[in-house]
Parts: sequence; structure tokens; C-alpha cells
Amino acid sequence: MNARAEAGTRIRSLLADGSAVVETDPSCWPYVEPWIPLHCAELESDAAARATLTVAPLPARTSPPDPAGDATVRVGDVRAWIDTREARVVLRGHAHSRGSIDLRGPTGELYVDLDDHERARGDVYSMLTVASALVLGRLGCVLIHAGAVIARDGRSWLVVGDARSGKSTTCVSLAACGLDLLSDDQVVLRADGDDVQVEGWLRPVHLDDGWDRKIPVGERRTIHPSALGRWEDIRVAPVAGTIHTAVEPDTPTHVTDLPAADAFARLVRQSPWLLADRGVASAVVATLTRVAGLPRHVLHLGRDTFGRPERLRATLPAIRF
Repeated sequence: MNARAEAGTRIRSLLADGSAVVETDPSCWPYVEPWIPLHCAELESDAAARATLTVAPLPARTSPPDPAGDATVRVGDVRAWIDTREARVVLRGHAHSRGSIDLRGPTGELYVDLDDHERARGDVYSMLTVASALVLGRLGCVLIHAGAVIARDGRSWLVVGDARSGKSTTCVSLAACGLDLLSDDQVVLRADGDDVQVEGWLRPVHLDDGWDRKIPVGERRTIHPSALGRWEDIRVAPVAGTIHTAVEPDTPTHVTDLPAADAFARLVRQSPWLLADRGVASAVVATLTRVAGLPRHVLHLGRDTFGRPERLRATLPAIRF
């Protein structure tokens, strides 16, 4: 066990191969834990890590000046200034929480303002999302806001869409039809020979209340993936294609094909950080182009399949159930 682990530092693996980790000071763990995907194993050592993010208490509650110019990326209340030439990133939260990333490492240091509990929680979630996306990009990985399920042939389908587009509901409906749930919100893509592999970052799922009572009342509730079927031993699978969700309540649920260029644009739209680091932008474009070239469909979701997984299944003949 290394010295950090002996001191109580929590070390969590972000990727199945242990190449990226988050190391968290015990005092910051309550802020970090809601962000950590359920699959991420706790490690005794970071020996296998090629990328490391550390989270620690803010050493002094001061507000250094922001870098010049507009932020390159904004997620929630967190802003990021990316200097590609120097391979450095500066992060600023809504509270005094802040951070920095050395993209050459790649390593990042995030500091939590423990005196501003409510705003710090949101800051930590967004800072970890931006920081992990940027460091994983330097490992040849692409973090994207999407869900994924694994069909019976062992290949996965990405479920892509804006917030409130039916993405999570579709993932849960497909899981109810017997598919394995990789994630409903964030996945990591990596080119691998002739395939693009997807690794799920699975967390508790937020659904419109009424999904399983067939009464859409507009409320949101949280469901642990253990209630949705097998998930504990599933993490990585090759991508078969993409499903792009859109809620159209006044029409019957149906599927249309999507041009590759539109699929590519929709993938980019889902993650504002994808092309922000020019040092890896060309590799990101190449990976997304490969995914966009796979079978791709728009799933137009009407009320007729809300809470009725068996009806949704019938509209998706391309998927091996």
C-alpha cells in the first residue's frame, strides 16, 4: 500500500485497465462520491495510472484573478481556460473551488471550498467531469454525454440525446427488455483495431416519475441500476451503432435513419469539451467519425411507448434482443 492510501486517501480507478485514477482527500470524499461511477474500483495503489486527478481541500479561501479572455469551456457553473500551447488548463468554480491540469502529464489538481457546502458540491461534479474528459483525451479516450446498452450479440448501442430527450428512459426500457445497461449518461469511447470500444460510467438513473406506472406526471426519481437487471460485471463492449432520441409526444413512436454527417454533429453536441484540446482534436474527430459511420437511427418517442418497454422493443429491429 502506498503512502497516500495509508494516509486515508481514496484512490478510484476511472478506467477498467487502471490507467486513469482519482485520488481524494478523506475530507473531500462526500463531494466526490456522487460523481464516481459505480463500476470504479477502489485501489490500494496508483502504480498502473498514466493519468491522475487529485482532489483536496482548498488551502486558502482566496480568489486569484481569472485568466485573460473568455473561458474555453463551461459546464454548469465551472469555467475552464485551455491553453493548448502550454498544455495547461485553469478551472474556476462558482464557489472558491478551483483547479489546474497539466495536459502533458496528464495530471490535475482540484481544490474544494469546504466552507461553501452547497455550491461546492456542484462545482466538484462539474470540475471532475471537465478534468476527466481532458486528461482522458490525452490517453486516446473520448468522454461523451450518452448512454449505452449491450445487445444479445455482445455489441453495444450508444443512446444519444439532449437532456429531457428520453435518453435515460430509453436506456431503462431497453434494460427492461433484457439488454445489459452500460450507462444512461456518460460513456468513454476508445478506438481499438477495427472496433470502437465503449466503456460505461454508470451511476444511479434519474427518470420521469410514472415510467413504470404509465402515467407521465413530470416528476423525477432516482433508481439504482441493481433494480434494472445485470450490470455489475459489464463495463466494456464494441459499438454497433447509435440511437438518437427525441421526444415527440403527439406522434406514435417510430424510427428513421440518420445521415452520418448529422450523427457526427449530434455526437459533438453532447460534450462541449470534445474539440477544446487541439492537441487531441484530430484523434477525437477520427473516433467520432468511425462511430458516426456505423448504423444510426433517430428514435422518435411518442406517449405510446412510455412505460411500455415491449412496444419500444418492436420499433427497434436493428438491435439483437
